[in-house]
Amino acid sequence: MKENSEILKHKLTEIREILLELECLKQDIRSIHNPEEEYFERMIKKSRFFYRLYLNYTKLFVIDCHKLIDKKEHFNILNLINYSQSNIDKIDWHHKPTHSSLEKLKTKFLKTSDHFGDISLLRNKVFAHTDRKKSEIKYNITLKDFWEILTSLQEIFREVNLHFDNTNWQFQILYPEPNAIKNSYKYLKIKDLYFNSFKSDKDIFTKEEVKKIIRS
Repeated sequence: MKENSEILKHKLTEIREILLELECLKQDIRSIHNPEEEYFERMIKKSRFFYRLYLNYTKLFVIDCHKLIDKKEHFNILNLINYSQSNIDKIDWHHKPTHSSLEKLKTKFLKTSDHFGDISLLRNKVFAHTDRKKSEIKYNITLKDFWEILTSLQEIFREVNLHFDNTNWQFQILYPEPNAIKNSYKYLKIKDLYFNSFKSDKDIFTKEEVKKIIRS
């Protein structure tokens, strides 16, 4: 019984680390890809640097997410549920789950499986390996789909872990929003203000105008 509990504990630990990393990547991606922000059009959309940064964060997200959804991966979520089911009487649970409750988790996992094929396609043909016809590969998945899948995986993990050691894991990390992009955009606005002042008859910009940009 101890051995089965240790195996489950190890699975939960590894999966938790992947989920935490995915949550960090999600926040990183959202801090860059935010079309509603004033700076997006000029700082992000037209910048090769930020585009590569966004692409690389997305690549890491896909690769890590694939670890949790692909049946061939050792620490996939479905494997966690199946192991819990098949060893339900051999594990030292804090609150023993029922087979029915674990079946519901399996159903929850499968509800988001429509996009698993796209994630595997991106991972196997575009990001982790280079396919000769990479430019012809078609997929239909959005960032919103990624976030929904991640939320579902976190909820499944949380419930199994709660049964095992009574720890209710929350994945709301304290994420200090990076201000480098906004500060760079403010610099561009001040630069524009300076050069535009030479294109008209008006006086050079005032301290108040600069202060307004800095405080925005």
